[in-house]
Amino acid sequence: MALPLEVLEKLRTFLSSHCILTDTAECHAYSYDNSRYQALPEAVVLAEQHHQVESLIQLCFTHQVPLTVRG
Repeated sequence: MALPLEVLEKLRTFLSSHCILTDTAECHAYSYDNSRYQALPEAVVLAEQHHQVESLIQLCFTHQVPLTVRG
C-alpha cells in the first residue's frame, strides 16, 4: 500500500518538515529492531508533542494507514 499523498499533506499541517522522514535512506534506520523481521516504512514521523501523536493516530485511522509505533 502506497502512502497517499493526501496523508503526507495533512501531516505537514501539524508537524514540522524535520519531523517527517520519507527518504529511503533516512527511513532505513527504522526498518528493523532486535527481531529478525524487517520492513522499510514509507514514512517515519517523529512527533514531539502529545497532540501530534493524537493527530497522527486519528489521521492514520481515518485513511486506513497502518501505524507501527516505536520507542
